[in-house]
Amino acid sequence: MGTYALRRVIQMIPLLLVISLLIFALTALQPGDPVDQLVFGNSNITPDDIARLKAAYGLDQPWFTRYFFWLKQAVTGNFGYSQDFGIPALDFVFQSRLPNTLLLTVPALIISTLIAVPLGIFSAVRQYSPLDYILTFFAFLAVSARCSGWAPWPCTSSPSTSRRSPVERCRCRPADWAATSRRKPDGGRCSPTN
Repeated sequence: MGTYALRRVIQMIPLLLVISLLIFALTALQPGDPVDQLVFGNSNITPDDIARLKAAYGLDQPWFTRYFFWLKQAVTGNFGYSQDFGIPALDFVFQSRLPNTLLLTVPALIISTLIAVPLGIFSAVRQYSPLDYILTFFAFLAVSARCSGWAPWPCTSSPSTSRRSPVERCRCRPADWAATSRRKPDGGRCSPTN
């Protein structure tokens, strides 16, 4: 069993590499890049500023060069800085999204293990019995209620994280952007001015 699990983990590595390469390549084929999104609608930025920004973030390099740079950073645990939320990406995932994910998945796992699995076994053993039909009906009802919004349990959100608007992301002067480098320990972020 242990060798099987180890073999499956080892097989996941090339699969993850191929998937990440395909996603990176497809993203690179899209028109525009992150700098184009940041400067969209900002008439104060000149083409020279855009070229400096692209050079500072490595967007003037071919996509495969950028992929290997990203892969090296990802393997070392550097996932960059979120321009949308103004915090490092890993901090955003672990401080904002992971608690809500665990809040949803842990109770769901406990409920499914303690309630749904025994009821499912009973329903399979006593197939086509009146109780099987009742259990199937309530299972469909629960799924439908959750998907349609009829469920009494509330959805969660992340009030601790506020998404920054494109205007807030673009308040830095182009010289500040070009001066920040992807090689800096702070991820090359640019603080919005007040």
